[in-house]
Amino acid sequence: FFLRESIKKNTNQDFHSNGFQTIRLNDKFFLPINFEQKHLVNPYLEKILLSENQIQKIINIIFIENNIANFLSELTSFKYNIDHITAYETKHIPNKFGNKKWYANHWHKDGPYSKNNIKLVIPLDDIEENGGGIKIMNSKFSKSFSTATGSDKEFEPHLVFNSRAFKKMLIFAPHLCLHKAGNPSVDITRKQLIIQL
Repeated sequence: FFLRESIKKNTNQDFHSNGFQTIRLNDKFFLPINFEQKHLVNPYLEKILLSENQIQKIINIIFIENNIANFLSELTSFKYNIDHITAYETKHIPNKFGNKKWYANHWHKDGPYSKNNIKLVIPLDDIEENGGGIKIMNSKFSKSFSTATGSDKEFEPHLVFNSRAFKKMLIFAPHLCLHKAGNPSVDITRKQLIIQL
């Protein structure tokens, strides 16, 4: 699944000490995603349906035109394959339903995957303080917890990923870092793209 090559790892990055890192994207960065085609998964989650043509454009813009493929190789010493690409929109979960799993809204780690998996998160719309940005604990803190921590745990996150649309990208190791989706305020939704490598 992963192809290790003789690439020098860049260890002078937050990713290696925390398990996550944000990077600023090019000012002209934009992804041509049509938000009209959606699939309702549950009352609080809709997947944005991407055509094959859209997916090819997304891959080319991110990894080739913006050189993210080379950046990740230098950062991790791996050349990655794309596992999956998902675009979605989440909505506010009322408190009385918060104990149920609707869209990764409980603290967890992605246990089944290799420790070398990474995820890229790109906001498709502005995600402000009340917009339900993803919450992450660093890898050192997360080491003591199992993959499924549960709905009864609450931590002060080391990172809440808020950003203007297409301005920043979050890179994190989901097997090493506890993470969960934030809950947008009422009448606010969160649109984002996640790529698993």
